[in-house]
Amino acid sequence: MVSVVSVEAQVVEAIVEAIDRMAGENRCVHATQLMQAKAPGSFAQQEPQLAGLVGPGRSLGRLKDICNRSERLRYDHEKSMVWVVDGSLRRKKKNGKVPETDAVRPSTSLRDVAPETEVDMYETFFGEDVASVEERHRAPLGGERWYEATSGDAGYLGRLIESVPDDDKHVFLNTSEPFCLVVTGVQGAGKSHTMMCVLENCLLRCELPEERPVVRLAREMTGLVVRYDTCETSVCEATALRESAILPSGCKVVVLVSPSFYSQRRKFYEGMGAEVFPLLFRWASLDARQLKILMRISESDAQQEQQQLYVSAMLDKLRGYQRRAKIPDFEGFLEEIESEFEGRNGPLKQQIALLESIVAESEINQDLRDKQRDLSRVVEAGALVVADLADPVLSALEANAIFRVLFSQFRALRLPFGKVVAFDEAHKYLDGKTSGLAADILDAVRLMRHEGIRVLVSTQSPFAVPGELLELVSVAVVHRAHSNDSFEYLAAKLPMPDDGFERARQMRDGEALVFATRNHIQGFEHEAVFKVRTRPRLTLDYGASRQNSLS
Repeated sequence: MVSVVSVEAQVVEAIVEAIDRMAGENRCVHATQLMQAKAPGSFAQQEPQLAGLVGPGRSLGRLKDICNRSERLRYDHEKSMVWVVDGSLRRKKKNGKVPETDAVRPSTSLRDVAPETEVDMYETFFGEDVASVEERHRAPLGGERWYEATSGDAGYLGRLIESVPDDDKHVFLNTSEPFCLVVTGVQGAGKSHTMMCVLENCLLRCELPEERPVVRLAREMTGLVVRYDTCETSVCEATALRESAILPSGCKVVVLVSPSFYSQRRKFYEGMGAEVFPLLFRWASLDARQLKILMRISESDAQQEQQQLYVSAMLDKLRGYQRRAKIPDFEGFLEEIESEFEGRNGPLKQQIALLESIVAESEINQDLRDKQRDLSRVVEAGALVVADLADPVLSALEANAIFRVLFSQFRALRLPFGKVVAFDEAHKYLDGKTSGLAADILDAVRLMRHEGIRVLVSTQSPFAVPGELLELVSVAVVHRAHSNDSFEYLAAKLPMPDDGFERARQMRDGEALVFATRNHIQGFEHEAVFKVRTRPRLTLDYGASRQNSLS
């Protein structure tokens, strides 16, 4: 069997000989000339034997890879020229150009050496390699061959269950690119475990094992997890990311809790070693749109006869604030509202109640004011902010409004590192309609490439996820399902197999049918859906089922 090293050495020698024949003492030719040359020994003839040696890609990509690894060849990225240089001359300029003192100047013939503009034109219109490489780097999922052939951020997601010997065996999530990932499944099937693995892939660098790191990150991202529950003893599983039995440490975790339930939740989470603060907004950090959300005022309310005048007047006032880009201080705002809407104390008190409960400057939050932290103060690379609104007296509609404002502020942050937001147990505060928080999530997904944000949604009920969001997902992970109706809802938007429900019904814990808009998984490139077993966690698991014990 011929070794990879010997094959590559033969290819390099063939390229050197081809350049010497074509360019003589200049020892330099344009890359396209080299690839298109029909002479025996040219790269165009040698290239087929490189399949599997330098990974997927077209001729130009393989040629560049060979040049980068060779002592004898250099690729000039500025002019798309391939040079033969002495093996001792490894010095290059920062822009990748070979110093002219290290090689003989090439011919100045326009045909032999295309000017930069001509090179750019050729690559733009005929360089299919550029599009191929771009697609490879943007695919949401890839196999181990893709992982080893690329150098961007990526994390191990799980093992392919139905692969054959020549196929890839493992699936990696491309975290370099923004994505939208939805996880569904019945309780205990593994959906929270999967979401935590995805968060680990974005927030925790794991360089082990050396031959194939579990998580490859140039720089850790920052994360926001939102969760709502009326059970006062429930815990957000994402807080477990601060503890690891494998890594020296987990990520920093900050928990924001309901102000009216702060004392109880602080004792609950501080016992786990997390920093806990009340979820309060400084009045100056809110704009007119966010006030409208927190007061739960909508144009549809203005159509109701009983509230028509009141709501219309409130909307006019908020628009006035927006035009002037200035809002009075909190006390002034309350006085202005109460005097202007005197006699409408019923609806007014309802509209103001939630606002007062989460504004730091309100009288009822006087004791908590010093404990308040702006989102911008707790967000940092490698840190996770958990907004856990477990509160027995907080309604789902109120939680939805608070999450909308928090999410809006998170999106607005301009950071030198990536962002990921996770909507945990979304069935508790989303209802499948494309309004409110769901509309904001849709907007973020449409703009995720511009905002550099990754969006995760985890739910027991697919019906909670708007169909429009399912149409926009990059990856969908479908764990065990018991309801044919809920599976059919997914299948109406995602290309699930004909026997998908039966397969999903029989899946074990941790197994899932995975859909990706694109993938570079050898053996599965043309498969819309494949079966995966999610990898083990790097951090602790707070979501394990509680069982009766004899001990």
